[in-house]
Amino acid sequence: MPLLFILFLILLSSDMHAQKRAMEHSDFEHWNSIRSVKITNNGQWMAYHLKPLKGDQELHLKHTQKDKSGLYPRAEGPLFSYDGRCLAFRQVLSKDSVDVLRRKKVKTKDMPHDTLVIVDIKTLSTVRIEDLR
Repeated sequence: MPLLFILFLILLSSDMHAQKRAMEHSDFEHWNSIRSVKITNNGQWMAYHLKPLKGDQELHLKHTQKDKSGLYPRAEGPLFSYDGRCLAFRQVLSKDSVDVLRRKKVKTKDMPHDTLVIVDIKTLSTVRIEDLR
């Protein structure tokens, strides 16, 4: 009987060390949410935003069957072409850059403009059109 009691205490103490820690407020800063999911008409490619609680979102482009993918920071408004060969989106300034410019009281008309990015999905090469108005 004492041997059974000691074995029980050992198992109980090992189980207590294996517990996961509770989430803290700092963990929520690293929490991401998925937004703006888009899929090509043929279903071979998908694009979605991964948005953290703080900071800039990223656009993820993934092939649904092969191991091909692309990652584009600060992208907004992704659209696939009808034939699914191109992806277009706006690339905006980082939130930190915009905050710094606003603190310097830069007028809206003098702030840098967005960039139009067009991705050739077959090669994942990009064409950038700067100073989008």
